[in-house]
Amino acid sequence: MGEFEKLQQEIEDGLRRIPHDSEICSGAILGLPPIRIVQDAKGEPLDKPLTLRLPLSGEDCERLIALGVKTPFGKGSQKLQDDEVRLGWQLEPQQLSIPTTRFARALLPSSKMMKSIHRALCADAKSVSAEFYKLVVYGVGGHFVKHRDTLRSANHVGTLLIGLPTEDGFEGGELVVDQPTGEPFRMSAEDWNFDDMSSSYVAFFTDAEHELRPITKGYRLTMMYHIMAEFEPKSQDVKEEESPEDCEEKESDNEEKTEGKGVPSKSLVSAVEQMLQLMQETKPVKPELHWRWRSVFLFF
Repeated sequence: MGEFEKLQQEIEDGLRRIPHDSEICSGAILGLPPIRIVQDAKGEPLDKPLTLRLPLSGEDCERLIALGVKTPFGKGSQKLQDDEVRLGWQLEPQQLSIPTTRFARALLPSSKMMKSIHRALCADAKSVSAEFYKLVVYGVGGHFVKHRDTLRSANHVGTLLIGLPTEDGFEGGELVVDQPTGEPFRMSAEDWNFDDMSSSYVAFFTDAEHELRPITKGYRLTMMYHIMAEFEPKSQDVKEEESPEDCEEKESDNEEKTEGKGVPSKSLVSAVEQMLQLMQETKPVKPELHWRWRSVFLFF
């Protein structure tokens, strides 16, 4: 094992030791909107917008597939397509028009759902919001092997999945999300299938490994959102009357006082700094380091 791999393992182990309140947030959401498609997969306006009301029929799902493209997956900075890794179809946000309904209000930061996500995933954030990413349709055989979601920006902390009902539901398609401590979180078809007026949702950290097991019957529809967090800027000021020795003593005291409150240890910080040093040797651009509830994000 090389130096880079050793540091990577040390960082992962350190992150798992940071205490946290929760890894997963799930529940129900009311007031589902109709789906209105206004563009095709190439971004061209449809001659006549297509409005599909929930729950969707199998024929409606096939219409969505016809207007979408196969779902790619990220590998580094690349977008790849391989049915063995992921099989599904997606529609981009610009293809859809979602009317202002109770569903839209449920995505406001002040809503019950978003408050729950805020408390569970990033209680130290000033606020959280949800940005619509794509609508994904999985038919029979649809799946996504174990992976981590691609980080989009410094404020991207999690993924929110909201299911949409179909007339006949689906079978198979269990969602499994790994957790650093305890058993994996599992959401079966029975958990995901719902009535015509409500839907299930689940939110988890961006860096959580998860997989969607193959669909064996029916269609699984998911609206995917990025969970974005706004954090208060940390003051870098040091009082003039404080000597460097005083500051070091305070840091040591604070480390003891905040142990168990989601604060990374000095050994973990040291490992990350060493990792940054190695990365700069191959890519000489000053990186930014961002701590989140149980994650370290490195940006170049």
